[in-house]
Amino acid sequence: MAGRRSEDKLSEDEVRRIAHEAAEEAAEEAAHKVLERIGFDMTNPHSIQEDVHMLRRLREAQEKGKMAVVWGIFVAAGTGAANLIWQALRLKGG
Repeated sequence: MAGRRSEDKLSEDEVRRIAHEAAEEAAEEAAHKVLERIGFDMTNPHSIQEDVHMLRRLREAQEKGKMAVVWGIFVAAGTGAANLIWQALRLKGG
């Protein structure tokens, strides 16, 4: 290749474009393989979208459930503390 003329060389922009296209193609192929391995049907894009929406709804429901538990703990602790104070005041006053 030492005998190539300068006009046969790729410009820096052409090299970047080729590298970018190769990287995009490799990333797309890798993403498809990963999604197939975790059970998505890559031949049906509508099914994939439905699955992703379902996963999002599950995550959101889980987050709401966690908040309900946290609020429940605070309410129980607050009620217990109020009851302790009430009992202490009753015993002290009575």
